[in-house]
Parts: sequence; C-alpha cells; structure tokens
Amino acid sequence: MNLWPENGSLDRELCEATLQSSLDSGALEEAMSCDEVIRFEFEEQALEILGEV
Repeated sequence: MNLWPENGSLDRELCEATLQSSLDSGALEEAMSCDEVIRFEFEEQALEILGEV
C-alpha cells in the first residue's frame, strides 16, 4: 500500500487503514468511518479543478 499518495493528500484507503489500525491497537474504542472524521469534498474539488480526478 502506498502510504503517501502522489498528490500528498490523505486518501480514503489511507484513512480506512489508519482507522482500522487505531481500532486494532485500542486507540479507538469503536469503529468509525472516514466520513465521520474527514471531509473529502474540498480535496475532491481541488483535484477535479486540477484535472486529476
């Protein structure tokens, strides 16, 4: 898994892996979704403007 996406931003795959790792290690008490902790719409719009989506 590429832990740092090419554009230098946080992507869903990395977010999901981080949340799962945090749950597995006990840092999180309950499962959470990426949408509960990250707002991706600004990143998605910027990438769309730049033509990378």
